[in-house]
This record gives sequence, structure tokens and C-alpha cells, in this order.
Amino acid sequence: MELSRTKRILLGISLIAIVIGCFVTGYFLANVKPSKQIYTNELDEVVSYLDKYYYKDIDMDEFTKKYVEAGVESLNDPYTYIYYEETTNTNKPYTGFGMGVSKTYLGLKIGSIYTDSPAKKAGLAVGDFIIGVDDLTIEKNKLDEINNYLGSAKEEITLHMLRNYKAFDVKIKKDTVTPDPLLSQKLIDNIGYIKINEFTTGAYSSFKKALDELEEKNITGLIIDVRNNPGGYASEVAQILQLFLTGSDSFLILDGKDSKTPTIYRPNSTNVKKSYDIKVLIDENSASASEVFALAMNRVMNYDLIGVKTFGKGVFQNDIKLETIKDAYLHVTLGYWYGPNKECIDKKGIEATVEVKNDNYTPFIIDNNTYSIDDCNSDIENIELMLAALGYTGRTDGYFGSDLEDYLEANYSSNTLTVSVKNKVLEDYNNYLSDYNNDKVITKAIDLLK
Repeated sequence: MELSRTKRILLGISLIAIVIGCFVTGYFLANVKPSKQIYTNELDEVVSYLDKYYYKDIDMDEFTKKYVEAGVESLNDPYTYIYYEETTNTNKPYTGFGMGVSKTYLGLKIGSIYTDSPAKKAGLAVGDFIIGVDDLTIEKNKLDEINNYLGSAKEEITLHMLRNYKAFDVKIKKDTVTPDPLLSQKLIDNIGYIKINEFTTGAYSSFKKALDELEEKNITGLIIDVRNNPGGYASEVAQILQLFLTGSDSFLILDGKDSKTPTIYRPNSTNVKKSYDIKVLIDENSASASEVFALAMNRVMNYDLIGVKTFGKGVFQNDIKLETIKDAYLHVTLGYWYGPNKECIDKKGIEATVEVKNDNYTPFIIDNNTYSIDDCNSDIENIELMLAALGYTGRTDGYFGSDLEDYLEANYSSNTLTVSVKNKVLEDYNNYLSDYNNDKVITKAIDLLK
């Protein structure tokens, strides 16, 4: 049935009206202008618009957190970031994993691990890289996000790790951690040994107590070990240095933007040089306050630095508790620190005066499988490399051959690698590592002190 001419005209007019109406409506929606308002800053303005126009509810606390984190990250300073945890760096027991990490291009590098901590019990080691946690990975997420996730984790998590460029996973759960800033022991003959794990609160008092005890035994030499020490507080390391340094020239200058006069540390004016020689042990994980210590001991007192070049962190930071974000701290770089003669080691490190490198193998976590003759995989290689340090001379490429079978029968009363056998191998290897005679850096220091 055909429409009359009049109806066709009316229909056409109606269609034109609809098109014009859609156009006008679309134009209006695309060009909504909020009422004029004065905003104090960009965040205030954006939040105001989102709150008024965004079609979903907004978690403003989370939005503000991300906004602030992104702003801090734009500084491109690996040592300035926001982190979240219920405790700050302290020598008192706290709930955590018991490890210190720093940001690198490979991931979060573990720089320190406390004794009897969840990290230690899980088989993690200094020098490992955290490349992810649970669903977060460095391919999809930023290191700050991964680091903050670690700080806020409440239950058991799965860490994605990298060791010797091999990936592995480990489950770990937060527990009570007691920091151990200092370990000391008496070595052979009359040579004392003190290891400082971190220059945290209490490091000076612990060190002084250990030093007094050693000096009462009339030591003829002293080894101070700051390997794998990521740093700590300037006040702690300065007090320890003032036990040894002589003279009047500054050994540490903290030069920050806000201070009109830099903070300057000098030796104790009443000091006299120790009657015994001192050797300081350093490595690539000695950073920040550890480098302050090593640099001053060498440049002021000419004590040898034994090991390999240090990390090279010549800036200092402080933690500021944020009031507006729950459990949040701003870890912020305040400025450069300078050693004797205003030497700056940032991104350079400190060279060892006596270069010695340990080549001990860092084992992987033991798996739950049993292996026997003709099996071949990386887990068997892990065991073989540990056994090689204990006297095994067979293959170390991951193949379970007759040489491995014979060694296991002779030393572990088994011709297979059961879980119990593998754990015994790991225990034996850890005992091997804990014996200072198997540490080339320590033994070199002892030889030089004899």
C-alpha cells in the first residue's frame, strides 16, 4: 500500500527532526560545561569532575594513593618511593618476611636476610631477585607495586624468584622477625671477627659490647665484615667509626637540600690508633652506610678492604610517616653523602685494596621428588653442585649417573635422591658454608693479619 503524498512529506519532516534532535543531543553531551569553580590544585579539580560525572562509584582513597604514587615515581629515583607497612625499620621484633630488598632492572634484589626469618627458612638467599609475587610480575607491574604488595601482604604468598638466571617459585608466610644487626665470634689464634648485618638501631651498642669482649682477650688483629650489608642509619655507623678513627678531619658529610649547614661527623679527638691491625670485608652488596664505614676505615686509617667493589650508593634517605594514607611511609632521598676529602662514591662504588672473590654455589630450594639412576634435570644438578663442594668429583650437569649413585651410597647410605637425602645434603652444604675456612675472603684476611 502506497503512502499518500501528504503522509510522505510528514514522514520526511519527522525523520529530519529526529536526526537534528540526535545531533543536538550528542553535541550537548560531548560539550558539557561544569559550573565555574575555583580549584586549589589539579587533583582537586580532577577528583571533583570524576565525583560529579563518572558513571561508577569511585574509591577516592585508592584513587588518591595511585595519583601520589605515580607522582613520586615520575622522579625516577630508585630510592624515593612510598611503601606500606605497620612497622618501620627497627631492632625490635616485628611481623614480616625478614629480608631487605632494593630495586634493580632485574627485579627486587634481596640485600639482607635475618637469621631464623621466614625468608631464611624458605631458602631465599642474598643476591636473589624477586621478579613477581602472586599474580604480580615485572612484565605486567611496576617494581613499586610489587614492593608495596610485599609490605601489605597478610597471608602466605608465592614469590617468583630468579637465581643465577634460573627462575623458581617459593611459598612464604609472614611471621615474627627479630632483627640481628650484629653477629660476632672468635676466630683462630688471637684474631677477632665481627660481622655487621645492618647499621640499624642498636648496631653501635651491640658492636661496642662485642669489641670490648674481644679486646679483653688481647686480640692481635680484627676482621670487620660488612658484606651483604645494605646500610642503615648514619648515626649508628658514625658512632662505630668513632671507635677507630683518629685526627680531626671530617669522615662523613650529609649534604641535603633543606639543611643550610651540612651535618658533619668527625673522629673522637681523644682517639689513638688501635694497637692491632684491622681488615674490612666488602662485596657488591655492601651499600650506603656500609660504604661509609669502608671508605672511612680505608681513607683515614689505611686499613685494607678485602673482597670486591662495593655497590655505589652515595645518597642518603629518611622515612616519613604519612598522615593521610594508612600505614604509608615516604622513603625519600635527602641528598648526597661525602666521605673523607669530600669523596663521592655514588654509582662508582669503592674498590677493594685486596681483591678476593668467593665462588661458592648458592643452592636452590629442595623439591619433593625422588630421583634415581638415569634421571636428568636441574634439581639433580642442584644437588650435584652442592656435593661438589663436599668432595664429590662426578658429573654436575644434572645427569644421575653411576658416579653420583656410588657417592650417595658411600656417604648417605642411599642409591637414590629422596627428599630426606636431599635435605641432608643441603644441611651438610650449609655447614660447609658456615665454616670460615671455606670463605676465601675471611681466610685471606686471616693470612694478612698473622
